[in-house]
Amino acid sequence: MSGAYTCACAAEVALCIEDACAACAVAAPTGSEADRAAWVAARLTAAGLRPQRDGVGNVIVQFGSGAHPLVVAAHMDTVFADLCDIRVTRDGPVLRAPGIGDNSLGVAGLLYLARRASQLQWAERVPLALAATVGEEGLGNLRGSKAVVQQLDPAEFVALEGGFQDDLIISGAGSARFQIDVRAAGGHSWANRGEPSAVHVLVGILGALLDRYPTESFNVGTVSGGDGINVLAHQAAASVEFRDLSNRKLELAQRLLLRRTQPVPVEREGADVNSAHVTVTTLGMRLGGRVAKSHPLVRDALGARADAGLARPAFTTASTDANAALGQGVPAVTIGLAHNHGAHSLDEHVDVTDLDRALGAAWSLIVRRTDRDAPGHA
Repeated sequence: MSGAYTCACAAEVALCIEDACAACAVAAPTGSEADRAAWVAARLTAAGLRPQRDGVGNVIVQFGSGAHPLVVAAHMDTVFADLCDIRVTRDGPVLRAPGIGDNSLGVAGLLYLARRASQLQWAERVPLALAATVGEEGLGNLRGSKAVVQQLDPAEFVALEGGFQDDLIISGAGSARFQIDVRAAGGHSWANRGEPSAVHVLVGILGALLDRYPTESFNVGTVSGGDGINVLAHQAAASVEFRDLSNRKLELAQRLLLRRTQPVPVEREGADVNSAHVTVTTLGMRLGGRVAKSHPLVRDALGARADAGLARPAFTTASTDANAALGQGVPAVTIGLAHNHGAHSLDEHVDVTDLDRALGAAWSLIVRRTDRDAPGHA
C-alpha cells in the first residue's frame, strides 16, 4: 500500500499540536463557526490546496475525481457560546483548554491528513474528501455532515475526533429533541382553583413520559414557567430528548409525545370549560445506525491501528458526525486521536502522548480504504 506508514514524524506531530492550539483560540460556537472556517481554509490554502466553502459553511478539500468518495470529517464547532478569549496551556503532553479535544485536535488532525494526501497520487485511487464541518454539537443537528453526505454521496464516512483514542465507534446513537410549550388562562391559586395551571399540565406530561418511554434513554433538559407561588401559571415549557440506536423507536417516541400532549379540558363548578393548550416543536432529529464489525471499513480501521502499534480498541456507541452517514445507510466509523478528559467543560484537557501513532493510524486507514482493490470496492 504505497503511501501508508505507521507513525507521524516529530515535526508533523509538533505542527498538528500547533494547529490544534491555534484552532482552539478561534471561537466557534455552534452556528457561529465562520471565523474558524476561514482559519481552516487559510491553512489548507497555505499547504497548496484549494478548499471550497459550501452553502452551510463547511470547508471541503477533495483529492481525485469520480463519484462516491471516502469522506473524512472533523467538526469545527464547540459548545461554548460565551467564550471569546480561549488560551491553551501545556504541561508536557497535556493540552488544556475548553474545546481542545472536542474538537480542535480533530480539526488539526484533518489538516495533517490533507497535507499527507497532497503527497499521494490519486488518479488510480478512490476519491477522497476531507470536510471541516459545522453544526455537530447540540442543536446544530449535524447540519454540516448532513450536507456533506447529501452533496457528495460518499461510499464510506469517517468522523475524526480529538478524543476517543481507545475506542472505535461503530454505532451512532440517534436522538429526537422537542420543545413542549403549555399555555393556559392562569389565575389565582384559590379563587380559580380547579382550573388548569400550565405548570401542572407540563408536570403531568413529563411525569407520564418519565414513567414510560420507548427509547433507551429519555431526558428532560430544561424546564421553565410559572408566575408566583399563589398564581396558576399561564405558561410553562420544557425541552426533552429521546435517544436510541433504533430510528423506529425514535419515531415511536415522537408519536407517544404527541399523544401525551393532546389538550384535555378541565372544568370548575360554575365556570366555563377552560383548557390548557399544548404545542410540540421539533428541535432536531439525529438518526442513528451502526456498521457491522465484519465490514471492511471496520476491519481496516482495526488493521490501521495495529500497524501503528495501538492496542485493539473497544467498540463503542456515541453521537458524532458519523450519524449523518449511518442514518442514510452509509458505512461509517468514528476514530480518535488522543485521550480527552472533561469534554464540554472549562477544564477540558487532552493527552497527546500517542498522537504520532494515532495520526499514523488515521492515514493508514485512508490509504487502505482508497485502494481500489480493497475489499468492498467495485
